[in-house]
Amino acid sequence: VISCPCALGLATPVAIMVGNGVSARKGILFKTAEAIENTGHIQIVALDKTGTITKGEPEVTDIYPLENITAKELLTYAYSLENRSEHPIAGAIVNKATAVNCELYEVSDFATLPGNGLTGKVNGSFIYAGNLNFVLKYSRNTDSQIMNIYNKMAESGKTPVLVGKDE
Repeated sequence: VISCPCALGLATPVAIMVGNGVSARKGILFKTAEAIENTGHIQIVALDKTGTITKGEPEVTDIYPLENITAKELLTYAYSLENRSEHPIAGAIVNKATAVNCELYEVSDFATLPGNGLTGKVNGSFIYAGNLNFVLKYSRNTDSQIMNIYNKMAESGKTPVLVGKDE
């Protein structure tokens, strides 16, 4: 019997991708492949009384602009970029921006990097949005204020999305 380990190397990532896709269509998002695997061992699910776990509709709750930008300007850049994405968090940003009448700018050189974030050019500026590690690849700003806000939001169960412009 001759065997090739390639099938094993391909089977796991494909199974994770399919599991992620099926769950996303049902409104369930997993941050890591390990989380998908661990759901097979769940025996009890406890939900809080606010319904945030069962709602399944992310929403923008906080906007923290830095000193040289307004909250609406920050939301406008995020809106212009996230409008091209199909991610549920992008949908929340789009909903918030349309609710406060943000302008939608045209985006060029749009790119999505699954599990990380988005990039594109908006009004001649390079805009990027995503998780902390992704944004730190492009930004020189590692201000402790940003880190404090990011950690505070993450600790409270929120999913922080950072948005950067140029460097």
